[in-house]
Order: sequence, then structure tokens, then C-alpha cells
Amino acid sequence: HAKGMTFVGDHILQTSNPNPLLRRTVDGKPRAKALVEYRDSLRRSRELDLGVCLPGHGPPFENHVAVIDGIMAKHDKRTKQVMELVERGLDTPFDVSRTLFPKLPMQNIHLGLSIAVGHLELLEEAGQLRSEHVDGVLRFSIA
Repeated sequence: HAKGMTFVGDHILQTSNPNPLLRRTVDGKPRAKALVEYRDSLRRSRELDLGVCLPGHGPPFENHVAVIDGIMAKHDKRTKQVMELVERGLDTPFDVSRTLFPKLPMQNIHLGLSIAVGHLELLEEAGQLRSEHVDGVLRFSIA
């Protein structure tokens, strides 16, 4: 193809919103902040000339900048929603997750927690929240 092709896999999806999953700590090192890292990677990908993008799901597409902008806009909307929940007094990832996704089956709680923690960490990275472990529970508060 004259414009080139890039296998973007699940990194840039046009037809669904990628969900960077919560990961465990490894060898005592700090846990990776999946959504923070993902957004940084999206910003770097946005600056590249990717040509035709071949995603892991959905048809090929060429407008990767617009797709990335759409993903980031959805994240921004969710992050604002999460901040509003913390302002209302919800301070744990579990409480945020259950409020965002009240019908999420318990067997899929990891997905909801991944979203909640990801957005809480974005707010923490932006200096709007701070986190601490209280009696083994991760809690977030207004910075």
C-alpha cells in the first residue's frame, strides 16, 4: 500500500474503547499505571505516520489521529465523571467501580476496577488526587 500499513492491534481501536487492565506488582516494584502509560503511548502514536492501521478488532482505518482523539475524549469524559464521584465522597476503587458499573457481574469486577483505578491514577498524576493505603485499602482523596 502506498501509504504504508501499521499493525496497531488492540492499541488503537476504532470500533471499541481499549481497556488497559490493572496489573499486579512484580518483584516488589511499584505497580504499573496502565491507563497513564496507555495515554502516553497514544500521544506518541498520534505523532507518527501510521498509514493504514490494522486493528485487532474491526476494519482497517486510515484516520488514526481522529481515532486517538476520540479515545482520549472518552477517557477525559470518564476521568471527569470519576473526579465528581470522589468529590461526592467515594474514595476507593471498588466504590467508584460499583457506582460506574452497578450491573457489572462480580466475575468481571477486574474490568471495572481497571477502569476506576486507571482514571483515579490519571487524576493523581495530574495533581488533583492523592492516594494512600489505609488498613490495606487503597483510598483516594482530593489533593
